[in-house]
Amino acid sequence: RGFASDVKQESFDAVQPKTPTQDSSKADREFFSKAQFTCGVGLGKSQAMPSRLSEEFHPAIDSQPGIKLSEEQMIAIEHVRKGHNLFLTGCGGTGKSTVLREIIWQMTNILGEENVGVCAMTGVAAENVDGCTLHSLLGIGVPYERKDFGKMRNKSNSRRLQRLDLLIIDEVSMLSGEMLDYIDQELKEVRHSPKPFGGLQVLFSGDFYQLPPVRQSKVVKSAKAFNNLGYAFESNAWQSGDLKVVDLAEVHRQRDSDFVLALGDLRRGEDTPRFQRLLRQVRRQLPKPVDGIESTILYCHNISVDRHNLRKLQQISSREVKFVAKDRIYACGPKESEVKHEKALKAHSFWKNCRASSKLSLKEGAQVMLLKNLSQTRGAYLINGSRGVVQGFTDSGNPVVRFRNGQSKEVSTEEFTMKIPGVGTCIRVQIPLALAWAVTVHKSQGMTLDRLKVNLDGTFDVGQAYVALSRARSIEALEIVSLPRGGLKLRRNGIVENFNSDILQNNFTKTGKWSNCLNSGEVVVDDKLDAA
Repeated sequence: RGFASDVKQESFDAVQPKTPTQDSSKADREFFSKAQFTCGVGLGKSQAMPSRLSEEFHPAIDSQPGIKLSEEQMIAIEHVRKGHNLFLTGCGGTGKSTVLREIIWQMTNILGEENVGVCAMTGVAAENVDGCTLHSLLGIGVPYERKDFGKMRNKSNSRRLQRLDLLIIDEVSMLSGEMLDYIDQELKEVRHSPKPFGGLQVLFSGDFYQLPPVRQSKVVKSAKAFNNLGYAFESNAWQSGDLKVVDLAEVHRQRDSDFVLALGDLRRGEDTPRFQRLLRQVRRQLPKPVDGIESTILYCHNISVDRHNLRKLQQISSREVKFVAKDRIYACGPKESEVKHEKALKAHSFWKNCRASSKLSLKEGAQVMLLKNLSQTRGAYLINGSRGVVQGFTDSGNPVVRFRNGQSKEVSTEEFTMKIPGVGTCIRVQIPLALAWAVTVHKSQGMTLDRLKVNLDGTFDVGQAYVALSRARSIEALEIVSLPRGGLKLRRNGIVENFNSDILQNNFTKTGKWSNCLNSGEVVVDDKLDAA
């Protein structure tokens, strides 16, 4: 993404199908319907969103090269181009990330890059969409009190938010209703408009069955406190936002309907005989690959991944080649803020969370994974998550990787960037590869893995287990090597279930407040917070 014109550059030393049967359940038949989307879902009274786009404004913008979109995916793009607020959802493998990247591509061309805010709830997800975290975009840091959201009114933050025409938030399942309401209130102040989100067009993307908001360890019963409560759809802001909904139904990652339906059971927390059959079926060893490209194993924790990869690399006797990233920063803003911004950029969490590591060690025979989409070669694409094995190194020192699709390709350095609005940009230049004997579940988000082993020991949430298993392309390429002690305990989420049911029925008469979703005895007791 581009840089501001008044920037200062500084470099510093680097410090990873079948069809449903007649007796299929109603939920299954709904899942396989052509498209489950609503085009005009009313979520409460609201004024029309001001936007540079309208029903008549359809500038001709070509899709990104090589992108093919389905009919339901195109509907999502049309909603955004017409200035509608949108909730884009769907289970894993339906192409949410693909649609989101295409929307970003088109809207930055239409509106201009500075007028489109692209963010996500975590650094990993933000990298996937070439954006930043929501906290960085708003300039609020990690909020602990209600007053922390007032930082949005700071001069530099307010200017940036006033300039935006479109705000895109990915991984919305991790955005709490409490946070969304506070953001909505501040946007109205900053943008001097009583309209929802201060008249700013919004796009929320994600799956509420996946990772939920992380609640504070202890709920503080005070109007001054911020507890990160509830789901985004339980907020007043969501109810008033007049959101269109596109629920992507066609699964592109998996083609086996039995596998798709079993994953759907896991997603909804339903412990069905079908899901139990899947568990039994994948508790076996995968056959040894004939092409030498081994399965990637997913762990829940970084320490397990690091140990596994290091042990495997040490078992290879060939010469080790090390690649050290070149990191640099661009500080923006007035000259008097340079030192402050440079310090903030150097300390940013991007360096710790970047998919590309600061130091990468490779050997001939090392199992690797591609961390960026690469250009087309002989009609076949290499994408984020493509698996391969290092064949050797060129005279210039770059690794040559044989990928699973048969391509052998020299892999040279790529840029990994994160723009922190109002502060500057962090850039890491590194070989876009990671050791791939093991990866964390968190970093696997958005990936499709052809051969996958999953270690669910230490799984802290059913949504995490779903993210892990749904990375696999097929049952034949999936193995569960370990389950949590006592097995995988599935539980249905009634709040999310009711919300998704309302989407399918085009019914949003039921409303909820984030303050009502607390457990008994934890209800907020301040009238200003709409106590239950």
